[in-house]
Amino acid sequence: MALDKTVGIGLDRAGIFDKLALMTYLNRSSRWGARVEAQCHGFPEQCSIY
Repeated sequence: MALDKTVGIGLDRAGIFDKLALMTYLNRSSRWGARVEAQCHGFPEQCSIY
């Protein structure tokens, strides 16, 4: 899965599984990882990366 720096675009239309994959990607590849994990913990459908 290739994600670029515009990863936030279209996130509202992404499915729960897409957001889980996105969270995993960010945890591995971005300094936002910990924040994303905290925001998504238990509620991936409510992920917010802004």
